[in-house]
Amino acid sequence: MPTFLQTILSTVTAAAIIAVATYLIKWGKRMSEVEDRMVQIGEEKLPKPTGALEFYDKGHRYAGTRMVPVPVKFRRPFKRQPKIVAALQKIDLGSIVGEMSNAAKPQGISNANNHRILVRVEDPGLEGFTLCFETWEDSIVFDVWACWIAVSG
Repeated sequence: MPTFLQTILSTVTAAAIIAVATYLIKWGKRMSEVEDRMVQIGEEKLPKPTGALEFYDKGHRYAGTRMVPVPVKFRRPFKRQPKIVAALQKIDLGSIVGEMSNAAKPQGISNANNHRILVRVEDPGLEGFTLCFETWEDSIVFDVWACWIAVSG
């Protein structure tokens, strides 16, 4: 017949084993959640030569929008749909020169045209997305780089 002390010790031991087992189960669930979380980063530039030629409008013929899509493939596919953010990293812009003589130009007005550039994410998926570089009107864009970050979980 067990003594009172042995009964208490076996009860405490059983409770400790249950507590440890519960902790390990919860820890395992948390670890699987962490494993599902993934972050990937990268940078892309306007492809040469066609991308830059589509963007650079030497004759200023375009009155509308010019867009160059760049497909991006993740190094490893995500398990869950990631949130993707893109930002401009480097831009090389041009301007119109010599359209108006200095004598005819009103004070405070330059020959420079307006610069317009946009980068956005389209078609996000588990394996990649499309990074779109866009400009419009008389903007002259020689080169542009964008960086991105994708996060899931």
